[in-house]
Amino acid sequence: MGKFKILRISQLAYPKALIVFESKHPEVQILPYEEQKRLFFSEKLVYSDSFSRAMRQLGHEADEIVSDVDWIQKTWAKENSVNYSDSSWQEEILLSQISKIRPEILYFQHNPPLPYGVWKNLKHTCPSIKKILVHRAFPGNFNTLGAADLLMVGTRRLVSQYADHDIKAKLLYHYFDEAVPDLLDRPQIKYPLTFLGSSGFSYGISHATRYWLLRTVLEQTQAKMWLEEPLSISPNANPTQQVKKLLSSIIKGFVNFLPRTSQKSLGNAAWLPLKARNLIQSEYEQIELRPTGLKVPEKRLLDLFPQRCHSPVYGLDYYEIIANSLISFNCHTDAAVDQVGNMRMFQATGMGSCLLTDTGDNMSDLFEEDKEVVTYSSKEEALEKIDYLLQNETKCREIASAGQNRTLRDHTALKRCEQIDEWLQEIMMC
Repeated sequence: MGKFKILRISQLAYPKALIVFESKHPEVQILPYEEQKRLFFSEKLVYSDSFSRAMRQLGHEADEIVSDVDWIQKTWAKENSVNYSDSSWQEEILLSQISKIRPEILYFQHNPPLPYGVWKNLKHTCPSIKKILVHRAFPGNFNTLGAADLLMVGTRRLVSQYADHDIKAKLLYHYFDEAVPDLLDRPQIKYPLTFLGSSGFSYGISHATRYWLLRTVLEQTQAKMWLEEPLSISPNANPTQQVKKLLSSIIKGFVNFLPRTSQKSLGNAAWLPLKARNLIQSEYEQIELRPTGLKVPEKRLLDLFPQRCHSPVYGLDYYEIIANSLISFNCHTDAAVDQVGNMRMFQATGMGSCLLTDTGDNMSDLFEEDKEVVTYSSKEEALEKIDYLLQNETKCREIASAGQNRTLRDHTALKRCEQIDEWLQEIMMC
């Protein structure tokens, strides 16, 4: 079995999470790079360092970079005498890190945060790199991801979608960081029913089902929610980010008015910039999956239910609320269609909360319904199941315990990395 030097590159993606982290650790920006990174990962934000820990357990040399946390990245640049420009510091520092670390395997979590022409040529510009891997859980980037040596996606539907674009993808579900429960005090049930995450507000019609379902749950139960609901463009976004978001909205709006044949043709138009083509293709793939008969959300749930809806929490604070919840409610985005497997499923079960989630064709891949998790197929059934679980707490706790056992057995970082390792051994032979 070959052992490799692996570097995973991810992004935090939640600006508010960074603000909360900095308020908890005001001293962090004056610390050395390695101490900054250690402290940052200790909070278990989003992906954390679970991948590299698991890969090291398997005998590999593995490290992580979170490329959009400016003070960590700029501290590394300072310690390594790397100059960068204000407008493209992420790309310049990241490329310097890759060159310095000299990995054999470059693993991008979600999209490579580099221009396509740059990352597809990394094996030539950085000869130590033998293979480039990408893992993502949403459709899109059909014009570029064929350049990866191994593409891994979060549902069977995504495997089929990429196959339609002649891109071979492997199925790799999300997972739970098995180190988290030991970092928190023994849970005490404080909340009968909770939901934590994005309500779907500000995402247009593609997240409308979740928004309206959560609104119904709030209207008809005493659920408490901690919600990611932006007012608009992030106030911390720089002018370039604001322009990009505006252009993205304009392109999406334009595409939605075109006939389907025109949408597909435009997504393949060579005269358009690659990023625009990727955006159009992604929009094209998702239009047919969107719900009909639902209005685009216009009001934040935080404003409609201020007594029971709270600002979002992240990292260990997020996990602590889940651990103290009897029932954790879950609803996938409309892009998932008939498939399940979002991160919340594994986080809730891993922390020992009873997961109540929308069902999917692939549920049997992950959990046994009504024994390890509880599922629903409609708004009415969701409300019925909530009432049943609240009235039958002993049964609810039995399901929660079984779900936690299943996740800690089958859905951990180590389990997923064992699968990745098998694929790595195969492709490194090619």
